[in-house]
Amino acid sequence: MHPATGSPDQTWVLVAPYVWTPAMKGRIGARGVSAPIDMSLSDLYDILFDDLNGAVMGHIEVGKGNFGLIFDGMLMRVSPSQTGPLGGRLDFDISSTILESMAMARVVDVELDAATNARWSVDLLGGARYYQVQNGVRINPVNGPTVSADLSKEWVDLVIGARTAVTLVPGLDGFARTDFGGFGIGTSSQLAWNLITGVSWECQSHPGTSLVLGYRVLDINESQGSGDQQFRFDVTMQGPFAAFSFAF
Repeated sequence: MHPATGSPDQTWVLVAPYVWTPAMKGRIGARGVSAPIDMSLSDLYDILFDDLNGAVMGHIEVGKGNFGLIFDGMLMRVSPSQTGPLGGRLDFDISSTILESMAMARVVDVELDAATNARWSVDLLGGARYYQVQNGVRINPVNGPTVSADLSKEWVDLVIGARTAVTLVPGLDGFARTDFGGFGIGTSSQLAWNLITGVSWECQSHPGTSLVLGYRVLDINESQGSGDQQFRFDVTMQGPFAAFSFAF
C-alpha cells in the first residue's frame, strides 16, 4: 500500500515485481471435456520446478494524495499431471493472463503513534479484472481411448473491494485486501473473490524499499458456452507470494 503522503498535492508511485506460487483445486473443462484438478501446496516443489512452465507478475500503483490507480498483471502457464478419480492419468495445460485495473480512495488514515509514525489506513477499491484462459485437458483412462480438448476464452469482471494496513512495529506493516467480482453479468464470472494478507518490512538502509511476504486466495467460477464451445474454469488458486516493492 502507498504511504500516507500528508499532502493532497503530493504524487506517489509504487512498483512491486512479485512471485505467486498457487495451488489449484476445482474443475477444468473445454469443449464438453472436463476433469477435476488438484494441485496441492504439499506439492510446492513440483509446482515450482515441474508444473510451472513460465510466469511474469507485477504490481504498479500511481496516485496523488489519497487517490490513485492500481495496475496488476499476471501471465502464467502450468502443466500438471495427476491420477484420475477412477485411475488412469489426467494431463492439463493451462495458460492464464489476468490483468487488473482499479481506482482507490483512502477513506481512513489515522496516526497511531506520532513518535514512530505508526498508522492505520483503509482504502476503497473499484475497477475491473480481465481474464484470458486457455484450458487444455487430456484424459488417459486405464481402459479406453484417450480424450483431449482445448479451448480459450476471455472475459471481464467488474470488481469492488477494500484493503487495510496497520503498523505492527516500526518498519513492519501488516495488510489485508479483499474484493469480489463478476456477479454473473454477461459472460463474466458467476462469482470471483480475492483475498490477500501479509506483512511488509521496509529496509531501513534503503527507505522506500520493502520486502513483502504473504498469502493469496483467488476463487474463480466461470462457465460459458455449450457443446463444442463449452468452457469451464471453476478453480480456487491459493498459495504464498513474495515481492520487492519500491515506493517513490
